[in-house]
Amino acid sequence: MTLALNGTSEAFIYAVATKKQVLWLTVAHSVCSVVFALLCAPLMSIHGTSGIVMANCAVMLLRIVYAGSLIRSFFPGQSMRAAFPAPAVLAAFGAAFAVTRASEWHRLSTTAALVAEGGSGSAVWLIPATIHIGVGIVLLVLVLATVWVSELGAIRQLAAVAADHKKSD
Repeated sequence: MTLALNGTSEAFIYAVATKKQVLWLTVAHSVCSVVFALLCAPLMSIHGTSGIVMANCAVMLLRIVYAGSLIRSFFPGQSMRAAFPAPAVLAAFGAAFAVTRASEWHRLSTTAALVAEGGSGSAVWLIPATIHIGVGIVLLVLVLATVWVSELGAIRQLAAVAADHKKSD
């Protein structure tokens, strides 16, 4: 998630930033490289190779915060609330994550039980996997429906921008 948020925020900054802002973004990246180097060794000694990922996530959060401050300066006087999904969408994603996680656990435990009972072949994994995929499809539809209902205004704005862009081409 940090990778996506970092990439999106920095792509926006590089698209609209002045030369001076790009220079300061380069300085911020250099500072982040030093922070990464300082975090890597201690985190690796505690968490093994996962420490590298943790250090990278921490540095990306710093980069996101810096890019966010530049984005705020690009939209003075406007709330950053509009940049985040509606609470219902966040709740839908959270619920979908929890249910998908439970479905995966159920799939793994069912497959293990079938193997323990002497099952073999595709029946051991096919039925639990099919159920898990079905759960995922249902959750996708529910999340998309939640996005559609909760973010219809934003969807219409995006459609209008896309239509205007298409007219100008």
